[in-house]
Amino acid sequence: MLEIVPFQEEFRQGLPNVTGNVDYEQFRDSLERTAELIKLSKIEQRVMLEALRQHQDEDNRRRQARGKKPKQLKAKAKQRIQKMVRQALRCGIARHLTGEAYRVFSCRLADSPVLQKFCLIDGMVAIQVPSKSQLQRYEGMFGEEFLREIISQVAGKAAEPEAAEEQEQVLGLEHPISLKDYFVDTTCLGSKHSLSG
Repeated sequence: MLEIVPFQEEFRQGLPNVTGNVDYEQFRDSLERTAELIKLSKIEQRVMLEALRQHQDEDNRRRQARGKKPKQLKAKAKQRIQKMVRQALRCGIARHLTGEAYRVFSCRLADSPVLQKFCLIDGMVAIQVPSKSQLQRYEGMFGEEFLREIISQVAGKAAEPEAAEEQEQVLGLEHPISLKDYFVDTTCLGSKHSLSG
């Protein structure tokens, strides 16, 4: 049975005290809230377990091809996989939040303490920034079906009401979202030829 191996969090750098820039403050706050939602929804645990399962299956296939018996991944290998997949998840989320291409995001990540903190690469000794190719590999780690399942679970948690009067909503939302309401932009514009008329 696969299970997450506990590991010690690394010491992390503090963010610089940036004042007077509302856009930066909003971006920083949105990343902090996203990190909180990742923690509350337990997405990281699901992604780590899936990555461990994939690595275990791949290791077993390789061992079987060499005529050896399957064996469990060692704790150190599990810790390495777990740390890498947490970083992969957060880099993917941050890149999609910024809307930037892999190369541009990799450069921005190298230059942004707030993104480094969110992506868990803000080490005290060195900051190892993923290349554009590594970012692409990160985002290809999981199949579409698994990602849809994760998104569905988070949406379900966002729709869960408070368990009791004195307790907060699971994700800390002021009000649970309604999965019955859909908002669609149905605005249509004519083509260039029909407008010139």
